[in-house]
Amino acid sequence: MSFMHLVNCAINTPIIVYMVTLRNVYGQNPPDVCFIVHLLNFIISSSLDWCNACLSLHRIIALRFPTKYAAVTRRPVVWTAIIFTWLASLAVNISYSLGNGGWYALIA
Repeated sequence: MSFMHLVNCAINTPIIVYMVTLRNVYGQNPPDVCFIVHLLNFIISSSLDWCNACLSLHRIIALRFPTKYAAVTRRPVVWTAIIFTWLASLAVNISYSLGNGGWYALIA
């Protein structure tokens, strides 16, 4: 989970600072960049939420079924949780990236 926070801080924060700098220097952002920045932000934030959900499920299993804890910490189970995290966040956001379901509106 802390890796996901690192990804969030290492990618989203500099991009947002760059967008604010573009806005302050040039008076506006390039129109195509906003869509890409927001899509990256939503995908990374959504994957962080799914990562928290997988981690909480892991903790519930560890507390409720302590004898099954070794099965949950095996390498294939951990990789499945990591892959599920990214696939779920992409599945949630892919329809918006293709324009289905509406667009995110920005207030200038």
